[in-house]
Amino acid sequence: MSLLRALQISKHFRQRSGPWQSSDRPILDQVCLSIGYGETIALVGKSGCGKSTLARILMGLESPSSGYAMFEEQRVDPRDKALMRRLFLSVQMVFQDPITAVSPRYTVGEIISEPLRFLKRFTRVQIRERVSELLAAVHLSDRDYDKYPQQMSGGQLQRVCIARALAPGPRLIILDEAVSNLDLHLQIQILDLFSELQHSQDVSYLFISHDLRLVERFCTKVLIMDEGRIIEAASVQSPLFLKSRQGRALTDAILPAFPVSLAS
Repeated sequence: MSLLRALQISKHFRQRSGPWQSSDRPILDQVCLSIGYGETIALVGKSGCGKSTLARILMGLESPSSGYAMFEEQRVDPRDKALMRRLFLSVQMVFQDPITAVSPRYTVGEIISEPLRFLKRFTRVQIRERVSELLAAVHLSDRDYDKYPQQMSGGQLQRVCIARALAPGPRLIILDEAVSNLDLHLQIQILDLFSELQHSQDVSYLFISHDLRLVERFCTKVLIMDEGRIIEAASVQSPLFLKSRQGRALTDAILPAFPVSLAS
């Protein structure tokens, strides 16, 4: 059984072309994908191809124009409160920019405990214990509990966001360009952390990216997206070989290979 699926999902946005004229701009076109338990799937494409829109639809945060998402073989419907609660318990997201993903008015402990307050029925003591466990899991210190986001580095703050995503015990985490704002050394550290968490927390990933170097290091399957359509699916191997014109263009456009000291 698939954990999360997209079935013939299309999305159009209405845009004005004049004072009295408007037209539909296609963002997604008949997209199908399936994410199973324990998988790490990459969704790769240039900016504006529809990757993040698809992620929001899979999470029930946005409605498709046609088609639908399936969570554990049930159709995702934002009106079904019980289903959406189970979805948010099982599927979480980590976004590209950790600074805009958190409130500067909340401490690290408050940020990480947010899903526990809204999705779990934990006592205050249980929340404190769980946050301490999560800080350790992402290699932060319990001393960071009372810090504010502005007291953390970019890499540390992204670890806070990862801990928040892990808090309710999800089966799948959608990583929406989650390492693209970090420098190369931090990217490798976070990818290694994701791999470690996959084994310790039994979590799957949908890794949204534009960098095939990271995909080759981290993922087992890659889906190439172009102009709202998935145009190629391939197993990840080294070196990565893609057949489609768009896939080859992405391969040619990536940065040089990792330095030897980072590649291992």
